[in-house]
Amino acid sequence: MKIVDEKGRLFGKINLVDLIVVLVLVAAVAAVAWKVVGSKIAASMAPEAPVYEYRVLCSQVYPEVSDFAQTCIGDQLLTNDGRLDGEIVDVVSTPHISSSLDNTGDGPVLDAPDLRDLVFTIRCRVKVKEDGVYLVGNQEIRVGKVHLVKSTKLEIANGIILSVESVSGDA
Repeated sequence: MKIVDEKGRLFGKINLVDLIVVLVLVAAVAAVAWKVVGSKIAASMAPEAPVYEYRVLCSQVYPEVSDFAQTCIGDQLLTNDGRLDGEIVDVVSTPHISSSLDNTGDGPVLDAPDLRDLVFTIRCRVKVKEDGVYLVGNQEIRVGKVHLVKSTKLEIANGIILSVESVSGDA
C-alpha cells in the first residue's frame, strides 16, 4: 500500500491538501488559546511580588490639602495605568519651618506659617526589575528619589522618599 496514491490521498483515505489545511487551522487555534490562557497560567505560577513600606516627605503643602490628606489613610494607590496593590497607611502633618533668618540674624523663621510638611507611610506590592530596582507603578522606589503620591482621592507631586523597608520578608 502506498502512502500517497495517484489521486493525492494519504493512505488512500485523506486528501493531502485537506490535511494540511486542517493542521494549519489546529495550529492557529492552539496559538490563540495559548495567547489567551497561557499568560494567565504563567501569571499564576509567578512568585508573588514582595510588599514594601516606604515613607515620603511632601513639603510646603497648603493646610486644606494637609487636612484632606488625613482623611486618605487606607486610600488605594493609583498610577496612570490604573490601580495598584497598595495603600496610604499613615499621614503625619507638621508645620513647615524654613531655615531662613530674620532681619536681626536670628532664626529659623516661619516664612509661611500656614504651610505644612506631610510624611506619608505607604505600603505596596512592588515589581522587581532584573537589575534589582523596585517599582511602584512606573516609579522607582529608593531613598532620596522624587516621588508622586497618587491615590484615588489625592495627588501630591515632588515628594522625597525618606525610607524603604521590606514588609513581606523579601529583600
